[in-house]
Amino acid sequence: MSSTNITSYFPFCRVIIYDQTVTRDESIIKARPDKRFKPVCHICRSKCDTIHKWVKRLIRDLDFGPAKVSIECSYRKIFCEKCGSTIVEDLEFFKPYRRVTRRLARFIHGLCKVLTIQDVARHLDLDWKTVKDIDKAFLEEEFGETDYTDLSILAVDEISIRRGHSYMTVVLDYLTGRVIWMSKARKADTLMDFFDGMTKEQKEHLQAIAMDMWDPFIKAVQDRVPHVKIVFDLFHMVKEFNKVIDRVRIDEFNKASESGKSVIRGSKYLLLKNSANIKNDEEQEHLDCLLKLNK
Repeated sequence: MSSTNITSYFPFCRVIIYDQTVTRDESIIKARPDKRFKPVCHICRSKCDTIHKWVKRLIRDLDFGPAKVSIECSYRKIFCEKCGSTIVEDLEFFKPYRRVTRRLARFIHGLCKVLTIQDVARHLDLDWKTVKDIDKAFLEEEFGETDYTDLSILAVDEISIRRGHSYMTVVLDYLTGRVIWMSKARKADTLMDFFDGMTKEQKEHLQAIAMDMWDPFIKAVQDRVPHVKIVFDLFHMVKEFNKVIDRVRIDEFNKASESGKSVIRGSKYLLLKNSANIKNDEEQEHLDCLLKLNK
């Protein structure tokens, strides 16, 4: 056993640190439940008297300088009369079924705000899935409940999350830019799920929704909040108008005489130009010929 005492770095009130092995690269801290405290159910927080069995687990903690720190902790599985089942006791410094301490989990979540999950896993020498699950649990705790308060104008869009046309629907508060809700897929049912979480009063408070011209989204709005005005974004409106102009131009080209076809040919961008942006007499003459054909 090392002569260096580091127990003060482990201020866990429901356990006693009774042994330690400290080396340059690794520290193993041994802990057991403090008998001054009755075992507590981690679900309902009831005190329990019946001990089912003792279990031992190695729990990763915050690193101590260059050394990795693990806590070898004994704990009890107890029978909780209130829950009616055998439960892992709550020793507070780690979550049952998680193999890292609460303070290391908080540290991991903090790193995930500025680093990728893979970078955090590599930095702490942890499994990628462990880091992902911890960060996901914190995010669900922080943002899991959808806040529908004071929503009047929304923006709905989809983002690609991987190759192969896999999308996620995103709903934002248009006035603040705050992300309100996200869900996989971009079907009508996807957006309907968002509206189904709102109260009648919250739905009535909505005034308008900005979105692209995606039929399933339009259907969802018309089905769940038919009083809300749908506002299509400018990019998609211009895109659709360009399609119409192209279709008309092609139809007119096919109907035109040979001389007319020579006038229509190469006129696409000339037709889209603002009159103030026509550069020279040649372009103006070309436009005049097109307008004569249209009479």
